[in-house]
Amino acid sequence: MYFNVKIADVIIGVNYKYDYTFKVFSDYIVSNELTPAFTVNVTDEMIEFERKVNEKFPPSLVENIAVFRYIAKEVIKNYNCILFHSSAIAYDDNAFLFTAKSGTGKSTHVKMLANADSKISYVNDDKPFIRYFENENKFYVYGTPWMGKHNLGSNVRVPLKAVCFLTRGETNSITKVNPLDYLNEIFTQTVKPNEVNSVDSFTNVISALTTNVDFYLLKCNLHDDAPLTSLNGMIKKYAK
Repeated sequence: MYFNVKIADVIIGVNYKYDYTFKVFSDYIVSNELTPAFTVNVTDEMIEFERKVNEKFPPSLVENIAVFRYIAKEVIKNYNCILFHSSAIAYDDNAFLFTAKSGTGKSTHVKMLANADSKISYVNDDKPFIRYFENENKFYVYGTPWMGKHNLGSNVRVPLKAVCFLTRGETNSITKVNPLDYLNEIFTQTVKPNEVNSVDSFTNVISALTTNVDFYLLKCNLHDDAPLTSLNGMIKKYAK
């Protein structure tokens, strides 16, 4: 079975076996009459690789992960687009990424933010794509079908204003930082290419990201006043 999807403004063909894959992509499906930039054909080798990594997952979920991994690695080649593991929100038509080590409280903080201000909406709570447009010298954050366990996000495109690294702290504080000091954290949260012809594209996107986007460090105790720290110390600074 086959369908076309549009993700990060790229038309992608998907050959699939399981209805679950169709369901996951349902909000991103476009006409099959469109010509895809590339097509994902899930092979036995791809399935076997994912099974080794995710032994307890059912075949339908394994297929979806295989499609996700293929797309994430393919879009970097020609579209200056990377997956950035984070929780992405929008405020006044600007996007902000919150990223942290697993278990730090990233999703909890973003949920508190959404509850603190009704103008905040989810772009993607787990695996948004960010794409660099050289002609605009600008990054955009895109929703994707992979939205994390809470399934929070939408099929939207929003200009990226800032990236926030979240850590635990006894008191709440937020400061602007030099992204070059956090390259290891940035690389950790991205899907990196495994093909030589994609490395230059990946490097160029990271270089543009650290040059054109603001970065912040949020120390957070997850108390009720925590979301006000990032809201007033970062997000509202870019309000229109």
